[in-house]
Amino acid sequence: MKKIILTLCVLCFAAALFGEIPEIRVVLTPFREAELAARIDCTVTKHAFRVGERFKAGDVLIKMDDTRLKIDVLRAQAKAAEAAVMVKFAQQRFEAQKELFEEKFQSKLELERQRTELESALARKQIADADFSDAKVLFSYCRITAPYAGRIEKILCREYESVRIGQPLVKIIDDSQLLAVTNIPLALRKPVGATMKMRFNNGKITASGKILEISPQADSRSGTIEVKVLVPNPKRQLTAGMVGFLEASE
Repeated sequence: MKKIILTLCVLCFAAALFGEIPEIRVVLTPFREAELAARIDCTVTKHAFRVGERFKAGDVLIKMDDTRLKIDVLRAQAKAAEAAVMVKFAQQRFEAQKELFEEKFQSKLELERQRTELESALARKQIADADFSDAKVLFSYCRITAPYAGRIEKILCREYESVRIGQPLVKIIDDSQLLAVTNIPLALRKPVGATMKMRFNNGKITASGKILEISPQADSRSGTIEVKVLVPNPKRQLTAGMVGFLEASE
């Protein structure tokens, strides 16, 4: 323990004296990753992308059998249309009864009965519209779409396989920007937003990013603290899992 602390103190002193960062490893991890799961009990019909392939936000990644749900949508749509017709009819009857009531040819009780029928028709229409919306939502679950641009990391189901609600289907990552995770001595700690440079592939690739997160707790054994740096990766030169080193500070 004393030797580790002494070594770190020497490194920190050298860094403070010469303005350089000692050889500190960094590991690249995905900025975002997610497992997309089935939201209905259904059968997988097609994978639109293979492992490693890139996709855009909104692209359909997996298609599911939508035969039954398509029928449910048509049925719900028909019921919603029927409810709209009944509301229109109830509205016309109420207006007619209202005119008769104003001309003293109809009782108030009959007018209230027609008003009640109109309100009941409106309520039934609201229920039918909600059922129609619900059917369309369930139908949309037959398409697993990408929440953001990225790449397929792992496919967790096979085509023509029946899946259940909540079953993971595909794992995706966003590598348009990466997180460089490293542990640096406390003496070299910078604030959130500060720029840090790093090199990969024996110095053939250099990159820089801004500090996104700093752990609130240091490692008492090594005297270091975990830092996460957000590194832009527009040309996809970097890959999650790469190991590199921090460059000398400016």
